[in-house]
Amino acid sequence: MSIEGRNPDQADRATTPSGAAEDWLVFRCGGPYGIPARTVEHVDALLRIAAVPLAPSLVMGVTHLRGRVLTVIDGGALFEHTTDKQSGRLLTLSLSGRLIALLVESVVGVFGLDQGQVRPLARPETMIHGRAQIEGFGLVSLVDPELMLGKILSSRGK
Repeated sequence: MSIEGRNPDQADRATTPSGAAEDWLVFRCGGPYGIPARTVEHVDALLRIAAVPLAPSLVMGVTHLRGRVLTVIDGGALFEHTTDKQSGRLLTLSLSGRLIALLVESVVGVFGLDQGQVRPLARPETMIHGRAQIEGFGLVSLVDPELMLGKILSSRGK
């Protein structure tokens, strides 16, 4: 169920019998993570990134994509993993009206999860609000997009 290089809206969707599934785009950045597919505008191959002097450590630079200049966030730094900054995929995300590009290692696919499949964390982590077992894939950490944006914005002061 790979969607690399395609719009997540064009991907095959896994749905639950209840029909109450929310679609999650699953990607790798050290480990497997999921983000609500509704926040993903599109997925693209890594493009040229122009460095920005004195940018926060999470910011790799900016890129021109589909007629827009986007800030590129280093997914490896955001998720505290070492990643190859020369390859990967750019997820263009719409977070609270802001468009950003997140560099990740790869995109796995789009999966439908209902609330019963999400296991909340006993002690929530910085951006992770729960985990879900995805059949044929394994345990995925589910990212709260608003908390992720908060972490990105708070990095400006560092």
